[in-house]
Amino acid sequence: MSSQALAAWVERSEFGAAAGVTIDSREYLRRLMEEYDIKIIKSDLVLQGASLAFKMVHGGPQPALYGHYLWS
Repeated sequence: MSSQALAAWVERSEFGAAAGVTIDSREYLRRLMEEYDIKIIKSDLVLQGASLAFKMVHGGPQPALYGHYLWS
């Protein structure tokens, strides 16, 4: 869906007029989309790692430990 929207945007020449870019707009947008895909994948990996670390630290219910921190 987003690729179709970007293609329509390029066809209407809005990209070149707005940015005054001398490179091929399709190539620029392809690279930009690729960069954001990589950032999204890296963010997902960080979130998965953080979730795993949290689960490892707080593996199971420990009422006495939790109670100590909550009421002290």
